[in-house]
Amino acid sequence: MKVIYVFVAIAAISLGMRAREQTHRHYDTDDEDVLRQFVPNHHPAPYAVTRSLDYSTDGKHALRFEVRHNDVAVDLKGKTSFRSELFDYFPAPFKKISRYSFELLIPQDFPIENKRLVVGQWWCRPDKGEGRRSPALAQRFINGTFSLTMRHHDEKIMTGNYGHKKILYENKNFPLGLWNHFVYDIHWSYKNDGMVKVWLNGNLIVHYVGPVGYNDDLGPYLKIGIYRANSEKTYVVYFKNIYVFSPLYLEGV
Repeated sequence: MKVIYVFVAIAAISLGMRAREQTHRHYDTDDEDVLRQFVPNHHPAPYAVTRSLDYSTDGKHALRFEVRHNDVAVDLKGKTSFRSELFDYFPAPFKKISRYSFELLIPQDFPIENKRLVVGQWWCRPDKGEGRRSPALAQRFINGTFSLTMRHHDEKIMTGNYGHKKILYENKNFPLGLWNHFVYDIHWSYKNDGMVKVWLNGNLIVHYVGPVGYNDDLGPYLKIGIYRANSEKTYVVYFKNIYVFSPLYLEGV
């Protein structure tokens, strides 16, 4: 088994501070410098994250994520995983609505397996004394079914991964080989005033009101790409037109 190490950008904190001052962040995937605007969280093989014209409909690039058999990423604490992700180092604020917009393409020949697979998530940094937990919100594609799963818990220091789980959406006929446009409006709150609204290709598919996420010091971060269980097969997905809108921006809409 080959072991490949995760590179974590030292500049992540300064990126987060700058993001807090902005009303929105647009990750233009046609910009050849776009990869420098994210924080990497992947194995550093040259094919892990690239810019691609594979499914271009307008001559512009998308981000292509790839994970092959035994592509092991190791984080700074020595934890291993199979992933190729980028994340926006912008912790979402609590008690206000944040908006996220992006396009996702899962190829027509994508392997159909009954194994863990996340293709975009909102990750929560554990507070001091906590262990790792499942993402507060995750897009999953398992055994041919696309789903949105949410976790929440009000305990301040969680000693295990026991957040309450809720499936917000399932689609056994998710369009493959096509660009799918997602818009998320999320009110991050572990109390009953939380909210998730999701539009897929202009159609409202989720309107949930209730607890969303964990009782943390910092809000969740958007991560795009692939996080999976190991497989002998190669997984590839694409993202483009990625926006993160702050509550300050939404207040002015």
